Amino acid sequence: MIERQGRLYWTKLVEAGKKQRKNWIQQWVVLLANNLLFYKDQKQAVMTKSMPHGKPDSSCDLRGAEIDWARDKSSKKNVLELKTVRGLSLLLQHEDISTIQKWLTAIKVTIQRAVNEVPEINETTDFQEKYPKTVEPVVLSDSLDEMAARSTPHSLRSLAFKLASRHGSDAKNSDKVRSKLKKFINRRPTMESLQERGIIKETVFGCPLDKLCEKEQTTIPNFIKLCVTEVERRGLDVDGIYRVSGNLSHVQKLRYMVDRDEPVDLSEPEWEDIHLITGALKMFLRELPEPVIPFAFFDKFVAACKIRDTHERQKVTKALVQALPRVNSDTLTYLMEHFCRVVERSAKNRMQIQNIAIVFGPTLLLKPPDDAKKRPDSGGSGMAIYMAFQNQIIDYMLCGFDVIF
Repeated sequence: MIERQGRLYWTKLVEAGKKQRKNWIQQWVVLLANNLLFYKDQKQAVMTKSMPHGKPDSSCDLRGAEIDWARDKSSKKNVLELKTVRGLSLLLQHEDISTIQKWLTAIKVTIQRAVNEVPEINETTDFQEKYPKTVEPVVLSDSLDEMAARSTPHSLRSLAFKLASRHGSDAKNSDKVRSKLKKFINRRPTMESLQERGIIKETVFGCPLDKLCEKEQTTIPNFIKLCVTEVERRGLDVDGIYRVSGNLSHVQKLRYMVDRDEPVDLSEPEWEDIHLITGALKMFLRELPEPVIPFAFFDKFVAACKIRDTHERQKVTKALVQALPRVNSDTLTYLMEHFCRVVERSAKNRMQIQNIAIVFGPTLLLKPPDDAKKRPDSGGSGMAIYMAFQNQIIDYMLCGFDVIF
């Protein structure tokens, strides 16, 4: 099923570890299953039984990818940076801020949904320059029963896509496909029942903060403490700590080791690059279903931010922090205390309070997802204003840490 489509400007930034010269082109882009498909124009995107993907010029595998706003990567406005597990980096751009925001949301949802379907690093390149005009049908060697026994909710969409590709050329089989899918769906156990039976364990990344802390019997996630401890041990003097990105494929490897409950020793040579650890921490915070400062507190913190009197603003903010759920309050306090230590070494790491606020403001504090629909100012100017508030709130918290926390 097509999640989103429309015209976007895009260019390669990095491929196979090498920087590419920017060559912006406008194409028709389609978000389908776990892929971004790029077409010369909208006509080439028409899908038929013989060509279930149309005639794309190229495609990008989103499994295990990461997307966020591109900062200092282009002079253009409204630019997103998409990084894949195999080192490909693309820039996506649209003149309309609300349009590009919708793309950002849709791609993030797709990436999160495919969290258990990350490709192996040694697979063929995820960016197919000469995409075949007719996509080869996928051969299903396993029976539906076997697939049902080991599948996850994330794979249902890909199963339907494979079955449709396999039988798309034969109209007579369409009813059989429909019938098999219906039986498969009805027979398949729910995620809740699988978790109750212990077949599927909830992962660390993407797990709600309260559930994760309850499982770990703590008020601060163990992974946050693991990363912060290592950063403070050997990373406080590193230039651009938290601002510079680590290799995404290695960050993803760390993420999946943690999700699979494998033992992780961040002092080992494999994790020598401290930016891998800071990158994993930022990814963990980004993928929380609800940020450290819950959605319900967003407007309250914004209102506190607008108070001009410093003493009164700190007083109100302190009350809000104390009103947070215990796990949120303890986690926020722990992170802020760590950020203060980072700022204390800003002469060496060049991470002042403003830099920390820019990096973590949009991660720790987010406007509720449905808020844009309710507000008349939810366009580009409104979004820019709230992004400024996100940064300013973290800035004020760090400046008044001793009073607020």
